[in-house]
Amino acid sequence: MISIIEIADKDPSLQHDGMSHSIAMAETSIGEFRYELGTKEDLEEAKTHFIRSKDLWEGLGEDLDVRAMERAIRMVGAKLSGTEPELDAEEILFWRKLYNDCIERFGENDIFTIEQGVDLATALHDADHIIEAERFLTTLAQKCRRVHGIDHKVTKETLVALQEIKVRQVYLSTGSGVFQALRYESDRERIVLQGPLPEHLDERNVDKEKTLTIDSKDARSLKGTPVVCHSLQLRSMVHLNGKIGEIRAYFGEDESICLVHFEEEGLNPTKVKLENVRILFELPEKK
Repeated sequence: MISIIEIADKDPSLQHDGMSHSIAMAETSIGEFRYELGTKEDLEEAKTHFIRSKDLWEGLGEDLDVRAMERAIRMVGAKLSGTEPELDAEEILFWRKLYNDCIERFGENDIFTIEQGVDLATALHDADHIIEAERFLTTLAQKCRRVHGIDHKVTKETLVALQEIKVRQVYLSTGSGVFQALRYESDRERIVLQGPLPEHLDERNVDKEKTLTIDSKDARSLKGTPVVCHSLQLRSMVHLNGKIGEIRAYFGEDESICLVHFEEEGLNPTKVKLENVRILFELPEKK
């Protein structure tokens, strides 16, 4: 990929549309590689490659690819500043459109389409739409295994992404890091945790983690965590018992109230006491 870029830089006559497309893809791939390495120097280099790719896509009139590079540039900037890039509804629509565009151009079983599907699931996860992300990746992984086989690179990447999204993460009221929630014990009064977890789950080393059991009330699920409501007594809320949703926000100094967005259509987001939700470790089949 680097040789393609170097050759084109030395001979501008080669920079026709076909070559520009190849160079743009090469710049994107190199940027993604440097981004994953994650050092400050690598992130700066990633940004440079993403900017070059964006300029090339603009020249080719590929609006979706331009927006993808704009998003990548923002992600690099956020990582360099130590913050998390936030996704809004418009950007989620963009990632959906990008995936659907790939289906139309290459077919739903194409490797590039599946990779874009993983990117869509990642965007959904980052926007705290974890239930949709997990269901979508589950279907995508099944398709990968059936069409490309269990040993194909894209199948393995999809399965890794699915396993990472299925990790239920909590933080402690004592502020001692983020842990994976494994299960409840003692009639859900206690919860078993493993960790602490690194910022990026692909850097995880379970051999260095510890397992501990704490009172469930001392654990706070990360936003986006799938939960199910239970033991609601108010007449206006009793219909929410057994309903599945995601935690999207916390309220109160002790964060004892959470805002749940429900999966079922027609149910409005509702503030619920933490004692009335429990983590859903495995999603049931959607009705």
